[in-house]
Formats: sequence, structure tokens, C-alpha cells
Amino acid sequence: STNDYLRDWEKRRRVYLNEVLQHEALPDDLTCEICRSRVATWRCCCCLGTPALCTDCCQTSHRRHPFHRIECWTGDFFSPSWLWKAGTILHLGHNGIPCPGNRWDSSDITPDYEDIADEDEGGLYSESEIPDPALPTIDGHRVLTYVHINGVHHLPTAFCKCSGAPSKEIQMLRMGLFPSTSQVPWTAFSFQLLDDYLLENLECKTSALHYFSKLQRMMSKAFPHLVKVSSRQWRVIKEYKWFGFGHKAEDPKTGELALFCVACPQPGVNLPEYWRNDGEQWVYSRGFVLDGNFFCNHKAQRHPEDDVWLKSGEGYMKYSDLFPNDFQEADEDQTPTCNEHHAVNDKSRIHKGCDSTGLGASACLRHGCYCPGGVVDFQKGERYLCDIWKVAL
Repeated sequence: STNDYLRDWEKRRRVYLNEVLQHEALPDDLTCEICRSRVATWRCCCCLGTPALCTDCCQTSHRRHPFHRIECWTGDFFSPSWLWKAGTILHLGHNGIPCPGNRWDSSDITPDYEDIADEDEGGLYSESEIPDPALPTIDGHRVLTYVHINGVHHLPTAFCKCSGAPSKEIQMLRMGLFPSTSQVPWTAFSFQLLDDYLLENLECKTSALHYFSKLQRMMSKAFPHLVKVSSRQWRVIKEYKWFGFGHKAEDPKTGELALFCVACPQPGVNLPEYWRNDGEQWVYSRGFVLDGNFFCNHKAQRHPEDDVWLKSGEGYMKYSDLFPNDFQEADEDQTPTCNEHHAVNDKSRIHKGCDSTGLGASACLRHGCYCPGGVVDFQKGERYLCDIWKVAL
């Protein structure tokens, strides 16, 4: 049992403690574990076994692992450090190998990057601890910000300069990095980070703000606390990929980025080819239920014209602009006199500052799975017209 394991471990508590403390000390052998010829001054916290490495071996062994966390021996203890201090450069365009045409000169810094270098970067860092990578360049290479599952990293980056080389954003994407902007990729997020965030958001309901706060605590206070979030773009890309639109020229239509109930009868999906010839057609019938939620209000935006819609009805939510123009002008019955029928009485409730007073959804009758494109906004309580419209579409 668990208690038996704990009783056995309690006798060996000191053994475990001594081994953990041993990781904080300098190894007895100061020789690099790779070349076995030079003095080791670095150790990697992410490599298995926490190997002690010399500067050259630390640089070359992390060419394809630029987001590992390393520490440097100060003479008394191991201090957290950065791979760029060991000379690591992130090379793009050749799978981590230096570009043969990348000979740095002053023209490598484009006007866009020069403009960014002149901007005040103090707001990205704590006032008392601005990390060294805030310098415009290191050894002639522009320092960019990368966000990974173990924190925020600053690395000098060398883009491919070969003839016919793809754009900077494409070079980042091919290395598994999602740029924060398509014009001037100043910050990038690893694919692993974006997948990890989507999983935490799904299972743990973690917001983007709290997820990034976790990354801050994993490192130190000496790195940015204001980073653009690309989780919305990544979520849309994953949905396009999952539903097969990465290999189609046309864009998805209403409800095509959502799954319907796999158990309900669906022609071409889970029905036999000649199901229409079956005499017992009732077997293939489907039923639906409708319901609403009046607590799921949506506050009106100050500047809705500036909002960016990455999807407009392709999933479960119906795009409100698809509703007819006379939707708001439909006749309404008088308020009923029954005081106990709260759902009907709530249709006259006024929600100040809200452009949606709730949600209405349709689902399959037997299994409760939501219908693609079957969720609509309520503009004024539970109006029957909303339910008719979400079923019709």
C-alpha cells in the first residue's frame, strides 16, 4: 500500500536528501563529459543526468536544443545562466546548421529591426533586473525572444541568406516556431508550448494570463512580463488541420469545423449504402432538443469594429450577421401573467452593457452532443424565434 512505501522511504530520507544536495555542488571531476579534455564550467539542467560541459561542447551540443536551461559555475555555486552566454546561436533555414551564405554585416539588420531597436524596451522587463539579451545584437546577430514550455528565452538568431531563401516567418515555422507577427518576427512561440497551453486550457481551464505567470515562476523575475499570445491563431490552425482543410483550396463552411454526434445516423458516415431501401425507416430518424442559458451574457465591446474574427460560424457558434435583418422586429407576445414561469419572464430583462443576453443551443436527443452551427446568441431573453433560426440553419 501507499503507507508501506512511505514507511520504507522514511528510513532512507537522508540518502535522498544527500543526493539532491549533491546536484548543487561542483562535480569531483571538472573535466568536460563530452570532450574529456577541457575544464567544465557549465551544466545543463534539461539534459538527462545534468552533464558538466565546457563552453565549446555546451555550444555545439545545444545547437538543436536552444531552449535548454543551463547553469554556470561561479566559484561557489551554480548560477542560472543563458545559452547565448555559452555562444549558442539559433540558425534558421538549414535545420539548425549555420547557413553557408550567412556572413554578417550591417545590412543584416533590416530597417524594421532597427526601428524596434530604437523603441523603449524597459516596459518588457522589471526595472531592477533587465537581462543582458536586451542588447540589440550579440556577435552581429539580432536577439529575439522565444517562449517555450520551460520559460522565456533570448537567443541571437541567424536567418538563412541563401538565394531564394523563404521569408523570416516561414523559416521560423519550419523550425517549429510560431511568429507573433508576420511582418517583423520579434517574438516566437514553440509548437510544443502552444500544444501544452491548449491541453492545460482544456483540462485545467487555465487562462493565457495564468499560464504565462507559470512560465515566469519557472524562471526568474528577469524576463518579460508582457508577451503577445498566439493561442487563438494556433487553435484555428489545428482545427483546419484536424478537419482536413489543409489540403483543400476552399474555406470551411458553416459547421464544418465541428463534430456531430458519432452515434446518431449520418448518411455517408455510419449508415449502409442502401439504407434508404430499408422498410423500417424509423431506425434512421434523429431527434433534437433545444435549451438556453441566461447567465452566459456577453458584454458589448467598446470598439467592435476593431475586433478580429478568426472564425465566423464554422464551428458550433452561429455567426450573428447571418440572421435576417428583420430579426429584431419580430412580433412578441405580451408578457405572461404566470409569475412562476421564470424562463419566459426573463425575456424582458434588461442587461445593461451586453450585446448578448444568453446562449441557445441544439443537441441530439439521445446522446446530448451539440450540433455544428447550432448555438446562437439571445438578444432579449428566450425568444422562440432564436430557437427556430438555429434549427433552420
